[in-house]
Amino acid sequence: MTSNSLQARVTSLFSTHKQTISLIRRLENLSTAVGQGDDARLELSAEIHLRLKEMEEEMELLRVEMEQLETSGNRRREITVKETERERTGVAMRKLEEDVKRCEILILTLCLFLPF
Repeated sequence: MTSNSLQARVTSLFSTHKQTISLIRRLENLSTAVGQGDDARLELSAEIHLRLKEMEEEMELLRVEMEQLETSGNRRREITVKETERERTGVAMRKLEEDVKRCEILILTLCLFLPF
């Protein structure tokens, strides 16, 4: 696995994250009156939870692959450009992990306060 392909996967995760944020906003804006849109809220909430879970699983796979890349890079003393790419991917992954955690907190908060 090259750092370029890892970066592409991280970029894809950022895109999925943006789409998930959009779904969370839709959930926030659904009517909160009991009986109005209950099915829609449940369906949307389930979709959001599924996306967050899939994102976490993909991030875990990426973390493992990044560790393997770092280990092999240390043995072969890769050139500085590749090390910089790897570091940039790591920074992006950490930001994405923080963003996903915030989404999880937000969706949990919404689920607690919306009548289902």
